[in-house]
Amino acid sequence: MPAAIHSAYNRDFELYARMCYEFSIRGQNEIPFGMYLSILCNESFPFIKDNEVAQISKGTYIGDFRIRAQREMCAGWPNANVPRSFVEPVLSDKPVLLLSGELDPAAQPEYAAEEAKYLVHSKHIIVRNGSHDLGAPCISVLTLKFIDSGSTEGLDTSCVDRFPLPAFKLRDPNQVSIPAKILAEYVGTYELQPGVNVTVTVHGSVLMFQPPGPVDKVPLYPESETRFFMMQADNTLEFFKEESGTVTHFVMHRPATI
Repeated sequence: MPAAIHSAYNRDFELYARMCYEFSIRGQNEIPFGMYLSILCNESFPFIKDNEVAQISKGTYIGDFRIRAQREMCAGWPNANVPRSFVEPVLSDKPVLLLSGELDPAAQPEYAAEEAKYLVHSKHIIVRNGSHDLGAPCISVLTLKFIDSGSTEGLDTSCVDRFPLPAFKLRDPNQVSIPAKILAEYVGTYELQPGVNVTVTVHGSVLMFQPPGPVDKVPLYPESETRFFMMQADNTLEFFKEESGTVTHFVMHRPATI
């Protein structure tokens, strides 16, 4: 976003237009709204009091708009009649590993810290510079060691203090124009790993990458005839061809993570 604002200020709207395009084709299909409303309308909203809404939203930019809008959606949603006890703290002496991102705007560290008061054998780890997505090898290793040992004792958590703070992305690579004939050469199914395939298609004049799982396609923007970058991640795909020109495979280049 800082890069898009800066570019637009300098009368270059390419990055801003690209962002608008991405948000127009992505996002909505990634959210399972049926499950989302079933949880929200039954496990959250019934326990929110009007005086709490007024107090918390007072002086904010959007006020109580979101809760009013979602309450309207919940008005016609099936009622599971969840009891009040559902939102009471869970008391347990079982080992529990709590992971929080220091900069997570949604599941803030305070929430896990409050829950830890009732989980006597829990360990709360706050990942330095971490946000909502903590999918890094460091976290995976910690989680596996916790599951294998069945205990929070002796976990080496030093790696969570070495998460680098991502720098502002000040510019994307320069996008070049690729003939439709060349884009069509990359269309196909590729094996990411045994049993896991990804597909590459063309949407208009944009190459689209379909990751595994129920997620939307990701646009790929060319910086050369064989190398393409993603806007919302620092990943690039590099395609390789035989001497005959047949595309054989691609390599995904990703930034290093801890």
